[in-house]
Amino acid sequence: MRYFALLIGLAIVISGCSSVVYQKKELYQAYNDYRTETNRDNVIALAPKFFTPKLLGSDYASKAYTVDFLLFKDSISDETSHFEKRVAGGGCLTINGLNNDELVIINLGYKHINQHWLIDRIHLVYDENKPADQAFCPSKFSY
Repeated sequence: MRYFALLIGLAIVISGCSSVVYQKKELYQAYNDYRTETNRDNVIALAPKFFTPKLLGSDYASKAYTVDFLLFKDSISDETSHFEKRVAGGGCLTINGLNNDELVIINLGYKHINQHWLIDRIHLVYDENKPADQAFCPSKFSY
């Protein structure tokens, strides 16, 4: 009977661990969801689904520049590669791409909040000579 209870307990722990793994999205998948779901008409309404409250601020919906800021994804018309890494409390995603044959690099900092990957920092680089070959965290750049 002890072994049966132990097996049941292990099964519960293992199933709980596997459900947590499936609930966590990878950073690039979270970015891809943002990229495909948002546009000029809905980005303000969908912003809390993809961005941290810290990045948005309290009155983001009333700012004239918010739509363009939140649609930073439009700075790349042809994505060429991406890299991601996890860091304490979050992760970083770097996306290389082209816009009118000009190299653009997007570096995103993510926080894992309530089982969702949310964009917390954004850093765009234009006119680079070569694409990034690894993920860079926006916190590494000075502003």
